[in-house]
Amino acid sequence: MKARIYFIFIVLGLISCMSPEQTINETETPTQTPEYIEDIEFSMLSPDSTKIIQTTDWLTFDILDLNNNKFLWSFTYDRAKFGEGHMYLYEAGYSPFYWSQDGRYIYVFARQGWDGGIKYFGDIFGAEEGVARFDVETGIMSDVIPERYGGGYTFAISPDEKGIVYVDQRETPLVLRWKDLLTNEEKKLLTFNEDVFDVGAFGWSLNEDKLIYMTLKVKNPFEVDQKKLFDFFVLALENPQPQMIIQDFDQRLRFEFWDSENKVYYSDSQNMIWELDLIGKVITSIGIATPTP
Repeated sequence: MKARIYFIFIVLGLISCMSPEQTINETETPTQTPEYIEDIEFSMLSPDSTKIIQTTDWLTFDILDLNNNKFLWSFTYDRAKFGEGHMYLYEAGYSPFYWSQDGRYIYVFARQGWDGGIKYFGDIFGAEEGVARFDVETGIMSDVIPERYGGGYTFAISPDEKGIVYVDQRETPLVLRWKDLLTNEEKKLLTFNEDVFDVGAFGWSLNEDKLIYMTLKVKNPFEVDQKKLFDFFVLALENPQPQMIIQDFDQRLRFEFWDSENKVYYSDSQNMIWELDLIGKVITSIGIATPTP
């Protein structure tokens, strides 16, 4: 069990292969000479460790081929993409979060500095303003979930690389959607009740046929004494009828992994590990996680 607990600190990539929907003109012509910068704010290796993406400011990202000592591409977030003046995004930028296993695509989300959706002004599940992917072979950035001014999406790419589920915080009622990453076709999986303010913490079963997620309900949402309540649901993708597992839990958790058919593991803000028993419908704190050396 300890080995499995340590395992949650490994960042598991989410893979996606799809055809571009919309091209974003934010790429630059590749050069032949790599530039190594010391004050790197962020870097991420490709799955085969032959390439790296890095940035010093979260605006411009450089991609290097480590084997050939070659500068491949650069792309930049445009803070004026929605306009100047009050529409200018002073705090916005990209955050790469996933590199596909074949090394071709780097997935990024856009972060504009907004907080919350139209129902509840609190970014409970880490919503972002859009998702895009950069093609390392062609140098083209394409939309996955189109960025909007004041967006707000929670999302998760399926491990089999075939689709992405997402919820748009700017909708009411909230809707869970599936987008096919091969054909770009979308479908509604579920429309939530009006008393659901946010949805997130998505996780996939081992067979990739079920989705687990959390919902947020808020008592007295605009009062000082508001109370947040979280419910856990499992959804079979072939027959999307949600099954409630836990009701009125008192804190948000981060999905870590679905260990077996009936056990799901989470962590909280204090690095406490929680085990969710899907059969017994019980969630239990099982200890503090210790990072591997």
